[in-house]
Amino acid sequence: MKWSNIWSYTQQDYRSWPSTIREQKQVIRIRSHHYGQSLKLRFSNQFGEEDLIFEQVRVRISQEDGEAVRETKVVTVNGKEQVFIVPTANLISDEVALAVVPGAVIEIETVVRGVTILRSGTISYSRGSVDVYNYSLADANEGLVAQEEVFRMIKENNQMFFIYGISGVDLLTSDSARTIVAFGDSLTQQGFWVEAFKQRLLKAKLHEVAVLNRGIGGSRVLKGQNPLADEYTRHGQAGLFRFEKEVFAYGCVDAVIILHGINDLISRHDGTNEYHYTVTQIIDGLKQYAKLAHQHNIEVIIGTLTPLGKSMFYSEALELERKEINTWISQSDCFDHVIDFDMAVHDEAQVSLLRKECDAGDGLHISAIGGEKMASIIELSYVNSIIHTQKKEEEK
Repeated sequence: MKWSNIWSYTQQDYRSWPSTIREQKQVIRIRSHHYGQSLKLRFSNQFGEEDLIFEQVRVRISQEDGEAVRETKVVTVNGKEQVFIVPTANLISDEVALAVVPGAVIEIETVVRGVTILRSGTISYSRGSVDVYNYSLADANEGLVAQEEVFRMIKENNQMFFIYGISGVDLLTSDSARTIVAFGDSLTQQGFWVEAFKQRLLKAKLHEVAVLNRGIGGSRVLKGQNPLADEYTRHGQAGLFRFEKEVFAYGCVDAVIILHGINDLISRHDGTNEYHYTVTQIIDGLKQYAKLAHQHNIEVIIGTLTPLGKSMFYSEALELERKEINTWISQSDCFDHVIDFDMAVHDEAQVSLLRKECDAGDGLHISAIGGEKMASIIELSYVNSIIHTQKKEEEK
Protein backbone atom coordinates (compact mmCIF):
# COMPACT_ATOMS: atom_id res chain seq x y z
CA MET A 1 0.00 0.00 0.00
CA LYS A 2 1.09 3.59 -0.57
CA TRP A 3 -0.24 7.13 -0.20
CA SER A 4 -1.29 8.67 -3.53
CA ASN A 5 -2.54 12.16 -4.24
CA ILE A 6 -5.74 11.44 -6.20
CA TRP A 7 -7.15 14.98 -6.52
CA SER A 8 -5.59 18.43 -6.34
CA TYR A 9 -5.26 21.74 -8.13
CA THR A 10 -2.58 24.41 -8.18
CA GLN A 11 -3.25 27.17 -5.66
CA GLN A 12 -3.74 30.59 -7.24
CA ASP A 13 -2.84 34.05 -6.06
CA TYR A 14 -5.84 36.31 -5.45
CA ARG A 15 -4.12 38.93 -3.32
CA SER A 16 -5.23 41.58 -5.81
CA TRP A 17 -8.82 40.26 -5.80
CA PRO A 18 -9.64 39.23 -2.21
CA SER A 19 -13.05 37.94 -1.17
CA THR A 20 -14.61 38.24 2.28
CA ILE A 21 -16.67 35.43 3.78
CA ARG A 22 -18.43 35.14 7.13
CA GLU A 23 -20.20 32.28 8.89
CA GLN A 24 -19.89 29.89 5.97
CA LYS A 25 -20.01 26.17 5.29
CA GLN A 26 -18.30 24.83 2.17
CA VAL A 27 -19.15 21.37 0.80
CA ILE A 28 -16.90 19.82 -1.85
CA ARG A 29 -17.95 16.60 -3.59
CA ILE A 30 -15.11 14.76 -5.36
CA ARG A 31 -15.73 11.63 -7.44
CA SER A 32 -13.23 8.87 -6.78
CA HIS A 33 -11.57 6.73 -9.46
CA HIS A 34 -9.69 4.70 -6.87
CA TYR A 35 -9.93 1.98 -4.27
CA GLY A 36 -8.62 2.97 -0.86
CA GLN A 37 -8.84 2.21 2.84
CA SER A 38 -7.97 5.60 4.36
CA LEU A 39 -7.57 9.19 3.27
CA LYS A 40 -5.86 12.43 4.24
CA LEU A 41 -6.85 15.97 3.27
CA ARG A 42 -4.44 18.68 2.19
CA PHE A 43 -5.02 22.28 3.28
CA SER A 44 -3.53 25.46 1.89
CA ASN A 45 -3.45 29.19 2.59
CA GLN A 46 -0.54 29.68 0.21
CA PHE A 47 -1.22 33.30 -0.77
CA GLY A 48 -3.19 34.29 2.32
CA GLU A 49 -2.36 37.33 4.42
CA GLU A 50 -4.61 36.35 7.35
CA ASP A 51 -5.09 33.08 9.20
CA LEU A 52 -7.67 30.75 7.66
CA ILE A 53 -9.42 28.84 10.45
CA PHE A 54 -11.77 25.93 9.92
CA GLU A 55 -13.70 25.39 13.15
CA GLN A 56 -14.42 21.88 11.98
CA VAL A 57 -13.79 19.73 8.91
CA ARG A 58 -15.79 16.59 8.26
CA VAL A 59 -15.61 13.97 5.53
CA ARG A 60 -17.95 11.18 4.42
CA ILE A 61 -18.34 8.81 1.50
CA SER A 62 -21.52 8.58 -0.58
CA GLN A 63 -22.66 7.27 -3.93
CA GLU A 64 -22.96 9.47 -7.03
CA ASP A 65 -26.66 10.04 -6.43
CA GLY A 66 -26.04 11.10 -2.84
CA GLU A 67 -27.60 7.98 -1.37
CA ALA A 68 -26.03 5.52 1.08
CA VAL A 69 -24.04 8.08 3.03
CA ARG A 70 -21.69 6.23 5.32
CA GLU A 71 -20.33 7.32 8.65
CA THR A 72 -19.19 10.93 8.84
CA LYS A 73 -15.69 11.43 10.26
CA VAL A 74 -14.20 14.54 11.81
CA VAL A 75 -10.85 15.43 10.26
CA THR A 76 -8.02 16.47 12.56
CA VAL A 77 -4.58 17.99 12.06
CA ASN A 78 -2.05 17.03 14.72
CA GLY A 79 -4.95 15.63 16.73
CA LYS A 80 -6.87 18.93 16.80
CA GLU A 81 -10.33 19.47 15.32
CA GLN A 82 -9.79 23.16 14.63
CA VAL A 83 -7.67 23.46 11.49
CA PHE A 84 -5.51 26.57 11.82
CA ILE A 85 -3.83 27.51 8.52
CA VAL A 86 -1.43 30.43 8.86
CA PRO A 87 -0.57 32.56 5.81
CA THR A 88 1.54 30.72 3.19
CA ALA A 89 1.06 27.37 4.98
CA ASN A 90 0.32 24.01 3.40
CA LEU A 91 -0.87 21.29 5.81
CA ILE A 92 -1.85 17.63 5.70
CA SER A 93 -4.43 16.03 7.98
CA ASP A 94 -4.19 13.02 10.20
CA GLU A 95 -5.27 9.72 8.64
CA VAL A 96 -9.03 9.17 8.37
CA ALA A 97 -10.21 5.55 8.08
CA LEU A 98 -12.83 5.55 5.30
CA ALA A 99 -13.13 2.97 2.53
CA VAL A 100 -13.39 4.39 -1.01
CA VAL A 101 -14.23 2.68 -4.30
CA PRO A 102 -14.31 3.94 -7.93
CA GLY A 103 -17.47 5.93 -8.55
CA ALA A 104 -17.98 6.86 -4.90
CA VAL A 105 -18.05 10.49 -3.82
CA ILE A 106 -15.73 11.93 -1.19
CA GLU A 107 -17.70 14.73 0.47
CA ILE A 108 -15.69 17.31 2.43
CA GLU A 109 -17.39 19.86 4.66
CA THR A 110 -15.59 22.88 6.13
CA VAL A 111 -16.92 25.47 8.58
CA VAL A 112 -15.64 29.06 8.92
CA ARG A 113 -16.88 31.24 11.79
CA GLY A 114 -16.57 34.99 11.92
CA VAL A 115 -15.09 37.07 9.08
CA THR A 116 -12.30 35.73 6.89
CA ILE A 117 -10.58 37.36 3.89
CA LEU A 118 -9.60 34.86 1.20
CA ARG A 119 -6.65 35.54 -1.08
CA SER A 120 -5.77 31.98 -2.03
CA GLY A 121 -7.67 29.10 -3.59
CA THR A 122 -8.29 27.08 -6.72
CA ILE A 123 -10.59 27.64 -9.68
CA SER A 124 -11.73 25.52 -12.59
CA TYR A 125 -14.65 25.23 -14.99
CA SER A 126 -15.41 21.59 -15.67
CA ARG A 127 -17.41 19.84 -12.97
CA GLY A 128 -16.65 16.39 -14.33
CA SER A 129 -15.33 15.10 -11.03
CA VAL A 130 -15.95 17.87 -8.51
CA ASP A 131 -18.76 20.10 -7.28
CA VAL A 132 -18.65 22.77 -4.59
CA TYR A 133 -21.50 24.35 -2.63
CA ASN A 134 -21.47 27.22 -0.15
CA TYR A 135 -23.99 27.80 2.65
CA SER A 136 -24.61 30.70 5.01
CA LEU A 137 -24.42 29.65 8.66
CA ALA A 138 -25.92 33.00 9.61
CA ASP A 139 -29.12 31.70 8.05
CA ALA A 140 -30.99 29.39 10.43
CA ASN A 141 -31.79 27.15 7.46
CA GLU A 142 -28.17 27.17 6.24
CA GLY A 143 -29.31 28.49 2.87
CA LEU A 144 -27.29 27.82 -0.28
CA VAL A 145 -25.30 30.86 -1.40
CA ALA A 146 -24.43 31.37 -5.07
CA GLN A 147 -20.67 31.71 -5.50
CA GLU A 148 -21.04 34.85 -7.63
CA GLU A 149 -22.59 36.55 -4.61
CA VAL A 150 -19.51 35.89 -2.49
CA PHE A 151 -16.32 35.49 -4.53
CA ARG A 152 -15.03 38.34 -6.64
CA MET A 153 -13.50 36.17 -9.35
CA ILE A 154 -16.81 34.33 -9.81
CA LYS A 155 -18.69 37.62 -10.06
CA GLU A 156 -16.51 38.36 -13.09
CA ASN A 157 -16.98 34.89 -14.60
CA ASN A 158 -19.73 32.71 -13.17
CA GLN A 159 -18.77 29.77 -15.38
CA MET A 160 -15.97 29.08 -12.90
CA PHE A 161 -16.10 27.57 -9.45
CA PHE A 162 -13.87 28.42 -6.49
CA ILE A 163 -12.58 26.23 -3.64
CA TYR A 164 -10.73 27.63 -0.64
CA GLY A 165 -8.65 25.97 2.03
CA ILE A 166 -8.84 22.42 0.63
CA SER A 167 -6.05 21.78 -1.88
CA GLY A 168 -5.92 18.00 -2.26
CA VAL A 169 -7.00 14.51 -1.26
CA ASP A 170 -4.54 11.67 -0.63
CA LEU A 171 -5.70 8.07 -0.52
CA LEU A 172 -4.06 4.93 0.82
CA THR A 173 -4.04 2.94 -2.41
CA SER A 174 -2.51 -0.24 -3.76
CA ASP A 175 1.10 -0.11 -4.94
CA SER A 176 -0.17 -0.34 -8.53
CA ALA A 177 -1.78 3.14 -8.41
CA ARG A 178 -0.33 5.60 -10.94
CA THR A 179 -0.29 9.38 -11.30
CA ILE A 180 -0.40 11.55 -14.42
CA VAL A 181 -0.06 15.35 -14.19
CA ALA A 182 -1.63 17.68 -16.77
CA PHE A 183 0.51 20.83 -16.96
CA GLY A 184 -0.22 24.07 -18.77
CA ASP A 185 -2.35 27.20 -18.92
CA SER A 186 -6.10 27.94 -18.96
CA LEU A 187 -6.73 25.32 -21.66
CA THR A 188 -5.73 22.78 -19.00
CA GLN A 189 -6.94 24.62 -15.91
CA GLN A 190 -10.49 24.88 -17.22
CA GLY A 191 -10.48 21.13 -17.02
CA PHE A 192 -12.55 20.05 -20.01
CA TRP A 193 -9.99 17.77 -21.65
CA VAL A 194 -8.57 16.68 -18.28
CA GLU A 195 -11.96 15.64 -16.88
CA ALA A 196 -12.96 13.93 -20.14
CA PHE A 197 -9.71 11.97 -20.03
CA LYS A 198 -10.49 10.89 -16.45
CA GLN A 199 -13.87 9.62 -17.61
CA ARG A 200 -12.24 7.64 -20.43
CA LEU A 201 -9.94 5.98 -17.92
CA LEU A 202 -12.86 5.15 -15.62
CA LYS A 203 -14.92 3.65 -18.47
CA ALA A 204 -11.91 1.62 -19.58
CA LYS A 205 -11.67 0.30 -15.99
CA LEU A 206 -8.22 1.82 -15.68
CA HIS A 207 -8.89 2.48 -12.02
CA GLU A 208 -6.09 3.62 -9.77
CA VAL A 209 -4.88 6.24 -12.27
CA ALA A 210 -5.01 9.82 -10.95
CA VAL A 211 -4.91 12.77 -13.36
CA LEU A 212 -3.94 15.95 -11.52
CA ASN A 213 -4.59 19.42 -12.96
CA ARG A 214 -1.64 21.82 -12.87
CA GLY A 215 -2.96 24.51 -15.19
CA ILE A 216 -2.95 28.25 -14.49
CA GLY A 217 -4.85 30.68 -16.71
CA GLY A 218 -2.55 33.12 -18.52
CA SER A 219 0.55 31.06 -17.73
CA ARG A 220 3.52 31.27 -20.11
CA VAL A 221 6.52 29.00 -20.57
CA LEU A 222 9.26 31.59 -20.28
CA LYS A 223 7.99 34.56 -18.32
CA GLY A 224 5.73 35.10 -15.34
CA GLN A 225 3.32 37.95 -15.17
CA ASN A 226 4.54 41.48 -14.66
CA PRO A 227 2.85 42.70 -11.44
CA LEU A 228 3.39 46.33 -12.52
CA ALA A 229 1.46 45.77 -15.75
CA ASP A 230 -1.11 43.19 -14.66
CA GLU A 231 -3.02 43.25 -11.38
CA TYR A 232 -4.26 39.70 -11.91
CA THR A 233 -1.48 37.98 -10.00
CA ARG A 234 -3.34 34.71 -10.48
CA HIS A 235 -1.51 34.28 -13.82
CA GLY A 236 1.46 33.09 -11.83
CA GLN A 237 5.11 32.49 -12.49
CA ALA A 238 6.90 31.20 -15.57
CA GLY A 239 6.32 27.58 -16.49
CA LEU A 240 10.02 26.86 -16.17
CA PHE A 241 9.78 28.04 -12.56
CA ARG A 242 6.53 26.19 -11.88
CA PHE A 243 7.16 22.92 -13.67
CA GLU A 244 9.33 20.90 -11.34
CA LYS A 245 7.85 22.11 -8.07
CA GLU A 246 4.22 21.74 -9.18
CA VAL A 247 4.43 18.50 -11.13
CA PHE A 248 6.11 16.75 -8.19
CA ALA A 249 4.45 18.73 -5.41
CA TYR A 250 2.57 15.87 -3.78
CA GLY A 251 4.77 12.85 -4.31
CA CYS A 252 5.70 10.38 -7.03
CA VAL A 253 4.47 10.94 -10.58
CA ASP A 254 4.54 8.50 -13.49
CA ALA A 255 3.91 10.80 -16.47
CA VAL A 256 3.18 14.41 -17.38
CA ILE A 257 1.04 15.71 -20.26
CA ILE A 258 2.06 19.21 -21.38
CA LEU A 259 -0.12 21.70 -23.28
CA HIS A 260 1.66 25.03 -23.00
CA GLY A 261 2.96 27.92 -25.07
CA ILE A 262 -0.03 29.68 -26.62
CA ASN A 263 0.20 32.58 -24.15
CA ASP A 264 3.86 33.08 -25.04
CA LEU A 265 2.79 33.57 -28.67
CA ILE A 266 -0.08 35.87 -27.70
CA SER A 267 2.33 37.99 -25.63
CA ARG A 268 4.75 38.20 -28.57
CA HIS A 269 2.04 39.89 -30.63
CA ASP A 270 0.12 41.96 -28.06
CA GLY A 271 1.59 45.27 -29.24
CA THR A 272 3.30 46.14 -25.95
CA ASN A 273 6.81 44.85 -26.75
CA GLU A 274 6.86 43.56 -23.15
CA TYR A 275 7.57 40.01 -24.28
CA HIS A 276 10.76 39.85 -26.33
CA TYR A 277 11.42 36.11 -26.41
CA THR A 278 11.64 34.31 -29.75
CA VAL A 279 9.90 31.20 -31.01
CA THR A 280 13.23 29.38 -30.79
CA GLN A 281 13.49 30.32 -27.12
CA ILE A 282 9.92 29.10 -26.49
CA ILE A 283 10.84 25.79 -28.10
CA ASP A 284 13.96 25.63 -25.95
CA GLY A 285 11.69 26.08 -22.91
CA LEU A 286 9.56 23.11 -23.99
CA LYS A 287 12.74 21.07 -24.41
CA GLN A 288 13.58 21.87 -20.80
CA TYR A 289 10.24 20.45 -19.67
CA ALA A 290 11.24 17.16 -21.29
CA LYS A 291 14.68 17.23 -19.68
CA LEU A 292 13.26 17.99 -16.23
CA ALA A 293 10.67 15.21 -16.52
CA HIS A 294 13.22 12.67 -17.70
CA GLN A 295 15.54 13.72 -14.88
CA HIS A 296 12.82 12.36 -12.57
CA ASN A 297 12.53 9.18 -14.69
CA ILE A 298 8.97 9.82 -15.81
CA GLU A 299 7.37 9.77 -19.24
CA VAL A 300 6.67 13.14 -20.84
CA ILE A 301 3.83 13.61 -23.32
CA ILE A 302 3.27 16.87 -25.21
CA GLY A 303 0.24 18.22 -27.05
CA THR A 304 0.19 20.47 -30.09
CA LEU A 305 -1.13 24.02 -29.63
CA THR A 306 -4.80 24.46 -30.49
CA PRO A 307 -6.16 27.17 -32.84
CA LEU A 308 -7.24 30.68 -31.92
CA GLY A 309 -8.29 32.08 -35.30
CA LYS A 310 -11.47 33.77 -34.02
CA SER A 311 -9.79 35.09 -30.91
CA MET A 312 -9.18 38.78 -30.24
CA PHE A 313 -5.48 37.87 -30.06
CA TYR A 314 -5.23 36.36 -33.54
CA SER A 315 -2.85 37.57 -36.24
CA GLU A 316 -1.39 35.90 -39.30
CA ALA A 317 2.08 36.22 -37.81
CA LEU A 318 0.97 34.46 -34.62
CA GLU A 319 -0.65 31.67 -36.65
CA LEU A 320 2.59 31.06 -38.57
CA GLU A 321 4.44 30.74 -35.28
CA ARG A 322 1.82 28.39 -33.85
CA LYS A 323 2.25 26.15 -36.90
CA GLU A 324 6.04 26.36 -36.55
CA ILE A 325 5.89 25.16 -32.93
CA ASN A 326 3.39 22.42 -33.80
CA THR A 327 5.60 21.18 -36.63
CA TRP A 328 8.53 21.03 -34.24
CA ILE A 329 6.45 19.20 -31.61
CA SER A 330 5.30 16.63 -34.17
CA GLN A 331 8.85 15.94 -35.35
CA SER A 332 10.67 16.22 -32.03
CA ASP A 333 12.39 13.28 -30.40
CA CYS A 334 12.48 15.04 -27.00
CA PHE A 335 9.20 13.54 -25.84
CA ASP A 336 7.96 10.01 -25.27
CA HIS A 337 4.62 10.66 -27.00
CA VAL A 338 2.87 13.46 -28.92
CA ILE A 339 -0.88 14.16 -28.86
CA ASP A 340 -2.20 16.17 -31.81
CA PHE A 341 -4.71 18.26 -29.89
CA ASP A 342 -4.72 20.74 -32.79
CA MET A 343 -6.00 18.11 -35.20
CA ALA A 344 -8.70 17.04 -32.75
CA VAL A 345 -10.39 20.44 -32.57
CA HIS A 346 -9.48 22.52 -35.62
CA ASP A 347 -11.97 23.32 -38.34
CA GLU A 348 -11.32 21.06 -41.32
CA ALA A 349 -12.03 23.84 -43.82
CA GLN A 350 -9.92 26.45 -42.02
CA VAL A 351 -7.31 24.99 -39.68
CA SER A 352 -6.60 28.32 -37.96
CA LEU A 353 -10.08 28.11 -36.38
CA LEU A 354 -11.60 25.94 -33.71
CA ARG A 355 -14.57 23.88 -34.86
CA LYS A 356 -17.75 25.67 -33.86
CA GLU A 357 -18.78 22.98 -31.37
CA CYS A 358 -15.29 22.96 -29.83
CA ASP A 359 -15.19 26.72 -29.24
CA ALA A 360 -16.18 27.96 -25.78
CA GLY A 361 -17.17 31.25 -27.40
CA ASP A 362 -14.03 33.38 -27.51
CA GLY A 363 -12.18 31.62 -30.34
CA LEU A 364 -9.40 30.45 -28.01
CA HIS A 365 -10.78 28.38 -25.15
CA ILE A 366 -12.16 24.88 -25.48
CA SER A 367 -15.78 23.88 -24.85
CA ALA A 368 -16.82 20.70 -23.07
CA ILE A 369 -17.29 19.04 -26.47
CA GLY A 370 -13.83 20.21 -27.48
CA GLY A 371 -12.43 18.71 -24.30
CA GLU A 372 -14.07 15.38 -25.11
CA LYS A 373 -12.56 15.41 -28.60
CA MET A 374 -9.11 16.19 -27.20
CA ALA A 375 -9.39 13.43 -24.61
CA SER A 376 -10.62 10.96 -27.22
CA ILE A 377 -7.32 11.01 -29.12
CA ILE A 378 -5.09 10.37 -26.10
CA GLU A 379 -3.93 6.82 -26.64
CA LEU A 380 -4.82 4.62 -23.69
CA SER A 381 -1.80 2.56 -24.70
CA TYR A 382 0.26 5.39 -23.18
CA VAL A 383 -1.36 4.68 -19.82
CA ASN A 384 -0.97 0.93 -20.20
CA SER A 385 2.68 1.51 -21.09
CA ILE A 386 3.18 3.54 -17.91
CA ILE A 387 1.52 0.85 -15.79
CA HIS A 388 3.50 -1.95 -17.45
CA THR A 389 6.83 -0.11 -17.24
CA GLN A 390 6.36 0.76 -13.58
CA LYS A 391 5.42 -2.81 -12.68
CA LYS A 392 8.64 -4.00 -14.29
CA GLU A 393 10.63 -1.47 -12.27
CA GLU A 394 8.94 -2.60 -9.04
CA GLU A 395 9.71 -6.24 -9.79
CA LYS A 396 13.45 -5.60 -10.16
